[in-house]
Amino acid sequence: MRWISAAIVLSWIVAGCGGAQDEASAEGGTASEEVREVTGPDPCGLVSAAEMEAMIGPLREPPFRVDHRRQPDPAGEGCFYRARDGHNVTILADWESGTMGFQMMAGSGTEFGDILYGYDAATDTLEGNWDKVGYVYGQFIALKDSVSVQVDPLGSNIGLPGAAHLTALAIGRLDSPLDYDGAKATRARPASRPVDRNPCDLVTREEAEALMGPLLEDPRPSEDGTGCEFPTDKEMFGEPVVYTLEVQWTDGFHALGEERTAIGSAEKAMAIHVDPDMPALSEEGAGESEPWDERITLLGGVVAVVKDDALLRMANGGGAFDFDDSELLELLRIAASRL
Repeated sequence: MRWISAAIVLSWIVAGCGGAQDEASAEGGTASEEVREVTGPDPCGLVSAAEMEAMIGPLREPPFRVDHRRQPDPAGEGCFYRARDGHNVTILADWESGTMGFQMMAGSGTEFGDILYGYDAATDTLEGNWDKVGYVYGQFIALKDSVSVQVDPLGSNIGLPGAAHLTALAIGRLDSPLDYDGAKATRARPASRPVDRNPCDLVTREEAEALMGPLLEDPRPSEDGTGCEFPTDKEMFGEPVVYTLEVQWTDGFHALGEERTAIGSAEKAMAIHVDPDMPALSEEGAGESEPWDERITLLGGVVAVVKDDALLRMANGGGAFDFDDSELLELLRIAASRL
């Protein structure tokens, strides 16, 4: 059983760190090096490419089997669907220990409204031939007999209704999957290489200084290589103020979905409200379309944007040093234009 662990997601929410993931694990170019026997029905036979395209748009490649959500694996328990624009959905099926997997994610499944966080019985219509159902940390999971089906919609905009619809389709095909070879599609994928780029190539020193003031030195990659640091001549508690542009080259839509889930859980747990509204890129740019696919404001004044499935994340430090929201957005615009 290789279910996405709700406990892991919860610990991420509590810790308040979504950080960029390891690029190699995020998008392994080929199937796992370890040869595993292909067992059980093909999860890619539960929802057709056409049915998924109706939800997220034309697919970039045929659906393929995965392990750990995006790691290509001909024997994987999941099927990965990726649209041309990078949005994605993963469907996982557990024929061997589905009951245990469901209980780990959603508990008993007896109190429908309590388990489906965000579910409104007055407005949401969820229909499926399942025995039990849950919606936990953005994951929709259903149990039919002893088989669990889990839909991870966080890399898309289909939301709860879309995830429920896909789950219902999958549940309906457990006994008679479509004639599709997801393992073959996995093996046929061309090899992908991890992105090897310097995040500081996205913004020059001159561009940064025009927005945040003089820098003590050239922008430098962060110690772990996942961001670019801008050491300013401002000080706080005797230390230079350093702004960091975090960059996640792949899987940005899913990371943004996790951020949204964390915000929703934090709002519910701590009765806080996060206002996603921010100024336009500039007074002249008010009303114009933004140069990215999606944008949200996170806790602590952090802004995250996604373009072409790459995520950029940065905070303005509360605007304490003449680096305000509009200037932050302008810096992100410059960086997004060079992705």
